[in-house]
Amino acid sequence: MGLINGGASYTRFMVNEEIPKDFHTVATSRLERFAFKEINPKKHEEISIGWVAYDNPTNARVTIEKAFAGDYIVLGIRVDKKTISSILYKAELSQALRVLRQELKGKKPTTQRVSELREELRTKMLEAIAPQVAVYEMVWNFQSGTVFFSSQSRKAVDMFTELFKDTFELTLTEMDIVELTENYLETEKNDVVFEDLYPSHFRD
Repeated sequence: MGLINGGASYTRFMVNEEIPKDFHTVATSRLERFAFKEINPKKHEEISIGWVAYDNPTNARVTIEKAFAGDYIVLGIRVDKKTISSILYKAELSQALRVLRQELKGKKPTTQRVSELREELRTKMLEAIAPQVAVYEMVWNFQSGTVFFSSQSRKAVDMFTELFKDTFELTLTEMDIVELTENYLETEKNDVVFEDLYPSHFRD
């Protein structure tokens, strides 16, 4: 994967809270809870997101011990999404309603039966659709609290930060150029105030 084996675009974060002392114990059970699970059409699910092994997106049996690599925690995030075509759904529903009316010999079907028909059709279509699969990577420096996520997509970043919060009960701050500069100045013990800086004008 990109962050481990080569170049990749990424979004950088800092963990806001201190890591609890019982982190390893809690994290293992919560990783299992939020591990990736296949979409269940019978629950009308269209999207599923969860943790997988960073080197095998089909392996959702991850533990915090297996995720550690030195000072780093490395995990994969898998997102499966099924999208039903609204045009096909309407056409299939219209056909199903015609068949139902024929079975009822012209009588108007009840609201409940129509609702059940909609659910049956939705489940059938979801079962027939292959999901679109996206796999991302997280690298977390456990000592510094720095987290790298292998995407800059706003939607993917939002899904990741929500999954991270739900799993580890920790929040993230996205590090843009301002935060990175301020963090560098603080680390280097430089007393420059970033807000007081102003553009320099150079002459040829």
